[in-house]
Amino acid sequence: MGFSACPVAPAVYRNHTTGVRLVVHADDLLMGGRPDELRKLVQQLAKFVDLKHTLLKRPGVKGCEDGDKEGEFLKRRVRWVADGLEYSGDGSGKLVETILREWECEECKEATTPGVKGHDDPHSPVVIKGVYTKYRRTAAQLNYVSLDRADLSFAAKEVCRGVSNPTHGDVMDLKRIVRYLKGVPSLVYKFFDTGGEGEIHGYTDSDWGSCPRSFRSTSGGCVSVGRNLVHFHSRTQTTVSLSSGEAELVASVNLIMETLLVRSLLAFWRDKTGVVHLYGDSSAAKGVMMRQGAGRIKHLTLKHLWNQDYVQSGVAVPHKIPRERNPADLFTHYWTTGEWKILGGYLNVYNGLISWPRGGVESRMSVAKDKKRKRLCSGFVWYAGIV
Repeated sequence: MGFSACPVAPAVYRNHTTGVRLVVHADDLLMGGRPDELRKLVQQLAKFVDLKHTLLKRPGVKGCEDGDKEGEFLKRRVRWVADGLEYSGDGSGKLVETILREWECEECKEATTPGVKGHDDPHSPVVIKGVYTKYRRTAAQLNYVSLDRADLSFAAKEVCRGVSNPTHGDVMDLKRIVRYLKGVPSLVYKFFDTGGEGEIHGYTDSDWGSCPRSFRSTSGGCVSVGRNLVHFHSRTQTTVSLSSGEAELVASVNLIMETLLVRSLLAFWRDKTGVVHLYGDSSAAKGVMMRQGAGRIKHLTLKHLWNQDYVQSGVAVPHKIPRERNPADLFTHYWTTGEWKILGGYLNVYNGLISWPRGGVESRMSVAKDKKRKRLCSGFVWYAGIV
């Protein structure tokens, strides 16, 4: 049928003649392209297999006026709106309902944040065996939900770290997330049309020695294409960093790997490769990336200094930004409402509990009024609420 596979993601295909893009997951297909070409492809596939398909109606595009307003792919809901595309994970909300029911929190008091610092006590007693199965099941469910929930990235990661031997502190952290889900059951991401020219922006941060049990640091990061958030992560580093600069360097290397993957995917989809802009609040990490050689940090040479080649070749360009303007800080610790107001304001975030003037969605709470907020260069947008 004229499709070629992506060299870095074998499940992604492109037809260079018709311009149709295709993502394959077992027997589920997600296709994008002109309506006439999509209909031809469906007719060709229907000769070999039985297909159930949905064509989404995009405002202003001819040929899809008879399409549906929204569709689902792997239980993720997608729909076109006037100025872009909206996407949400667990669109039906059944998994969140299951979690609330299991912990008897259907009528509980809602939490405004997914976690608070202080429950991770290394001397906290281990829970009784009867709670093991329930805790592990919910932790796995939260890990799945967090794939589409940037606000739960760090909190779900911390809960999953305790599945082998959960303590009372771990159970308190999990219940806090459940109460937060009661108020914010779903997030909706909004993607704007970049016209094929969106630059790649990556933001990185770390929390040095944040784990009181192992003293390992947390790496946080997010990647956008233009104004569209396409990736985020919160990970516990595998080794103990000897300084905050080393922790920031490890976090920067993790982010570069993710941005290079996004860069390769975009190069396959639109035949263009651009510069990757890296933003962080560490001068030490930026200095290491921009120089050549190890200096006095020889123990980092093999694993982390390969990024210097990408910086020297111009593929990646590091930038220094203040901590209070770094959205990756949200993925390194339990964020507070105040931090969400500031960093969420840079990201244009609406999370169901606080609405921002640019969000365009009414909230149960008053609109935050902060005239001093400035817009970060890539300005992500994600909406939250029941889809």
